[in-house]
Amino acid sequence: MSDVSAAAWSDFCRRLDALGQSLLDEQRFPTAPLGRAEGFRHLTRDLVYALQWYVEYRDPAFPQFHRYMDYTTNWGGPCVDFIYERA
Repeated sequence: MSDVSAAAWSDFCRRLDALGQSLLDEQRFPTAPLGRAEGFRHLTRDLVYALQWYVEYRDPAFPQFHRYMDYTTNWGGPCVDFIYERA
């Protein structure tokens, strides 16, 4: 791994950890176990979405359709037609 890649990976991990730590801030977020679990669930859903979009499907030389919002990676309210694709 190049120095640039290693630095980018370390920065990514630090920033993800900081987001997780912010969810534990009792002044800003719920302290009940269910509320905290939902916060981490939301964070991981956003992470899955972002990694798919920005890592797996970002190559303009090989465009492809992918589901970027569905029942697993939704970030809004549930809806019966809540499956979207991008290319």
